[in-house]
Amino acid sequence: MQDSIAARRKQLAESSISTYALQFSHILPAGFMDQASLSKAVALVQSWCEEAGLPRPCGDTGGYSKGRSRLKIGFLEAVGARVNAHLDSRIRPEDTYRGHVVKSIDGSSLELDDTENNQAEYPQPTSQKP
Repeated sequence: MQDSIAARRKQLAESSISTYALQFSHILPAGFMDQASLSKAVALVQSWCEEAGLPRPCGDTGGYSKGRSRLKIGFLEAVGARVNAHLDSRIRPEDTYRGHVVKSIDGSSLELDDTENNQAEYPQPTSQKP
């Protein structure tokens, strides 16, 4: 009996909505998140219910809208600061390019200061006027 309860408990823990919170608890602990409503609460609960084979709750967002209106900009800024600090702390020297942290590269264009060193290393295209 205890084995089946333990197995069910594990299954619920692995498939419950709380796993989303657990994934980020080291960045945003539960006490920190208690300061505001979750912005995707309705969709998250609906998704979880579907995955768990439960009836999908109504998509009425009235309660969500009221909760969202209570969010303070200071709270959102604090969330952003915590996430950024966590990500910055995980950057290793080997993750940089010549000591620079690369945020994203799409390769479609590049813009450099017009210095002699840059001109020598990266000359202008022949189709471009000097």
